[in-house]
Amino acid sequence: MKILVYGAGVLGCNLARNLFHAGKDVTLLARGNWAEEIRKNGLRIKDQ
Repeated sequence: MKILVYGAGVLGCNLARNLFHAGKDVTLLARGNWAEEIRKNGLRIKDQ
């Protein structure tokens, strides 16, 4: 099953991470400046 997470804010990124770690095929949709930042630098989520 393919899953689209619409919105790459804090909640969307964490949801996408959890689904990815569960082995799901996840696409994260971002728009505007945030999308450009992700394209340039990638997306890294750290657990503390």
